[in-house]
Amino acid sequence: SIGLQFNPHPKSQHLLASGGSDGTVYIHALDAPDTPKQPFVPAPGPNTAKHTGEVTKVAWNSQVAHILASSSQDGSCLVWDLRAKKPWCELRDATRGSIADIAWNPLEGLQIVTACGDDQNPTLKMWDLRSSTTLPLATLQGHEQGLLSISWCPQDTSLLMSCGKDNKTILWDLFDCRPIYELPVTAPVQAGGGFGGFGASVGRRYFCDWSPKVPAVLATCSFDRKVQVYNMSAAKTTSARAPKWMRRPAGATFGFGGKLASFTSAAAKPDMKAPQPVRIAACIEDDALTGASQLFEQRIMMKDYKGLCETKATAAEEGNDLPESQTWRFMQIIFEDSARERLLQQLGFNADQVQAELDKATAAAAAAEAAEEPP
Repeated sequence: SIGLQFNPHPKSQHLLASGGSDGTVYIHALDAPDTPKQPFVPAPGPNTAKHTGEVTKVAWNSQVAHILASSSQDGSCLVWDLRAKKPWCELRDATRGSIADIAWNPLEGLQIVTACGDDQNPTLKMWDLRSSTTLPLATLQGHEQGLLSISWCPQDTSLLMSCGKDNKTILWDLFDCRPIYELPVTAPVQAGGGFGGFGASVGRRYFCDWSPKVPAVLATCSFDRKVQVYNMSAAKTTSARAPKWMRRPAGATFGFGGKLASFTSAAAKPDMKAPQPVRIAACIEDDALTGASQLFEQRIMMKDYKGLCETKATAAEEGNDLPESQTWRFMQIIFEDSARERLLQQLGFNADQVQAELDKATAAAAAAEAAEEPP
């Protein structure tokens, strides 16, 4: 976890938040580095709000520049309002376990996730500050030991990555509140040893973070001094939903009659759920082709297949295209009431003549058989 962070908002980028082992959170104004100013606390006296344990993480709100959250080993997460100079709310773990990391929703300023670092309760809690500050919106369970780091995907806010002391790096689907993928372990990890169990676990990951610019790119850090970068587009997750960076933002296709159907998924906010209408526009370049397409659609809807073939055959005859005309005439016969007889005639067979020849052959065969019989 990191107890140090610059404000990400353009007009407040000179503000640096830090958290100390004494439970104090300081704000440093670095707009004039040559003449540094005295750091100040988010809630000055007579306000006495303060963490009673070491600060593990500070995180500026993703939407509001004067809102800051801090977590502590005392199991509390304080959300500070720098403009009001007091805490806005407090989130507390029911088991009083240490909160190792926190992360704001990149697109929604009232949602935050806290990660418990206690081995007895290795859970992640998602909070919606609009509904409650005492009961979490959801609790995610999947780690076997305490959490170390979490990162909320900025390109798809339904995805959250976490890593813990159990050397598991898990990708979560926040829509279903379940793990959908686990990064493979690249180095063997031995249990126990060293301070806090970390000494023998040199391959254990202790930090993970999504790229703020490149979709699907994730970086992790481990105790063997390695930084590994992963392309999560190739991850075989158990989710039936494609991540947002793989979805088509727009599309279009042409149809009969010069129709152009198009759609777009653009909304007021990238994560906003909004209706996605399909627009149909006319794009006519050849009036004759458009007319023929409309006539074709009308005949098909009316199931007038015979009339369609008749029209095509007549047009081919007028254009002196005899093979085309014969083809459509043959297809027209299929939709006649007496299709069987007409097909035989079209193929050059006369049913009466065929029957007469059949009767003649049958009579000749009978006469020959009678002549062979003994008197």
